[in-house]
Amino acid sequence: MTDRELLELLVDKVSNMEQDISSLKTDISIIKEEQISMKQAISEQVVRSVANSQKIDTFSEQILFNKVKSDDMRKTQRLLNDHDTDIRIIKKLLTK
Repeated sequence: MTDRELLELLVDKVSNMEQDISSLKTDISIIKEEQISMKQAISEQVVRSVANSQKIDTFSEQILFNKVKSDDMRKTQRLLNDHDTDIRIIKKLLTK
């Protein structure tokens, strides 16, 4: 190869490398933009997750409260039944 051919080949190689580097820069820029979008999406998910956790905690507290109320109502119902039974027994005793 002549010096001129070698120089032309070298110029072609450098030109190709410049194009490859430009393409890589574009790809890196796109990846950075996608990374920013992903970080924003993750932040939004974290916020939703925290809100959902708070809702779950609130529901759990409400369920516990309702269970205590339900237990209290059962006790009251049992006491009322016992009281009714006592009243019936007293009535029977009084009517004899």
